Amino acid sequence: MSALIEIISVIFMFIGSLFYLLGSLGIVRFPDLYTRLHASTKTVVIGACGIMFGAILLKGISAASAKALLTLIFLLLTAPTISHAIARAGYYSGVKMCPESVRDDYESYVFEEKKKKLTKARARARMWLGRRKERDLFKLVHDHITKTLFGVKMIADAARDFVRGDIETTEDEVKKIVAIERETSKMSYTALHMIPRSALSSEDSGDLMTLIFSMIQVSRAAEALAHRIELAEPYIFLFPEPAKSGVIKLTGKTIETVEMLGQAVDELNRDLIKAEELSNKVSDLEDEVD
Repeated sequence: MSALIEIISVIFMFIGSLFYLLGSLGIVRFPDLYTRLHASTKTVVIGACGIMFGAILLKGISAASAKALLTLIFLLLTAPTISHAIARAGYYSGVKMCPESVRDDYESYVFEEKKKKLTKARARARMWLGRRKERDLFKLVHDHITKTLFGVKMIADAARDFVRGDIETTEDEVKKIVAIERETSKMSYTALHMIPRSALSSEDSGDLMTLIFSMIQVSRAAEALAHRIELAEPYIFLFPEPAKSGVIKLTGKTIETVEMLGQAVDELNRDLIKAEELSNKVSDLEDEVD
């Protein structure tokens, strides 16, 4: 009989240890931190109860065993309820749990939901933009932006070659920049005439026109700078060396900003969240350039 009780006691302690290990290591996986905290607390309490109950069977009923039994009942009635209340209070108050050492799974779950909603909205927009006129318009605007940014990268290269004294290469690049500006001017003119004739809402049309006008200003500024570089060629040898190194560093940061902006534009048709993240990085780079 005593051998059977010992076996049953060992089984209770083994199962209790297993539950305790599962709960303490967080092996029990659920979609968010709220349910995981609740489940882990229950698992740990069940594990502790199994270990203590196995010890009670092994040692026999005594005053200490009675106290341990009361402790088990208290844990079963209070610990899961307390963890449930704490988790709910944490989420209702918006407080993150250990933000410096533990990633908030619930927060990432929310971002994932947001991304899914944006993806579905994008899919619906693509279905609506199935008409050829709207598709051609967006492609034209995208090509206009890409060509304009290419011209900005070229003007940065021209400025860098200018301060290095490579006049011949600079002249070739200035001619290409002027040609690119003429191309982008025709593209912007065509796009601005297509927008009022499209089926876009007035709000979307306004946003698209604002984007095009912004790119027109960028393109014209690049062309104006190209002409200034061309006029300044006779005075290149009067430039102080510190100014030359500063211009080279500035053009490098400008190219980095333009490339980041180009990536953000490309992501507009694929991943809106990534496009938003890249646009924030572009703003940071602009601050560095300033």
